[in-house]
Amino acid sequence: MRLTVSGNLEGLKVRFDRIKAIIDHRKVVGYPIFHSSERWLYVTHPERGEVCPVCTQYDQQVFNGDSVKATFPYALYDGFYVAYPRTHQPDLSKFMGVECNCELELLNAAEAFEVQMHREKLEAI
Repeated sequence: MRLTVSGNLEGLKVRFDRIKAIIDHRKVVGYPIFHSSERWLYVTHPERGEVCPVCTQYDQQVFNGDSVKATFPYALYDGFYVAYPRTHQPDLSKFMGVECNCELELLNAAEAFEVQMHREKLEAI
């Protein structure tokens, strides 16, 4: 991705300071998870127990971050590029009281975060 910064010296300094502030801020707080630029792979884990038909239908499907939020509104991110879709939430009664053992794996963390950072840098200049 290309970022072109132009202007006089004073204007360039202001723009580069804004870009640096964005980078510094994101180093501390990171980015919100389940962004449209992210790609998440749904993985079932039959080794942990029987996989229900609901989870089986999603196995090996790839979702973008927006789709994760829409399809799995109770998804929980654990901080290590893995999220738990919690497919059976909120009503476990249909699933013999068993929580979902499936996971969502973030496939493109670096690329997704770069897309988000690039957008913010463009807004800053």
